[in-house]
Amino acid sequence: MIAVNKTDGPRAELAGRTATDFAAALSARRSTAEPPPSVLTLSALENVGIDRLWSELSRRYAELAASGQLELRRQGQRRAEFQRRLHGELWRALLRDGARATELAELERRVAGGELLAAQAVRTMIEHCFGALKP
Repeated sequence: MIAVNKTDGPRAELAGRTATDFAAALSARRSTAEPPPSVLTLSALENVGIDRLWSELSRRYAELAASGQLELRRQGQRRAEFQRRLHGELWRALLRDGARATELAELERRVAGGELLAAQAVRTMIEHCFGALKP
């Protein structure tokens, strides 16, 4: 769902055109299983369209929950958060270890200089940290 705010005062016409442009672009996309998202206009200042926005959000939430898509999306978000945090902590751990930080900097230098492929550098660093990789 796309909500275009500021459909009041001097920006009302621009907001209306923006909503129309979004709707046209979304309907022109190649065929997908889902219909294009709805495009709503609203004015928070004048309290216009807020009820419709809330109604659309509630309807969409109920749809996603009933189909199981809401839980699947949440699982994906939790998985992505775990991976981001793990990547960050592993990176910081490498940088805190003096010898590994030095090795990492040397591998980065060699990759940047074209002496070593990135995949080879990653494999080398992983093997030095965790031992030989199994095929």
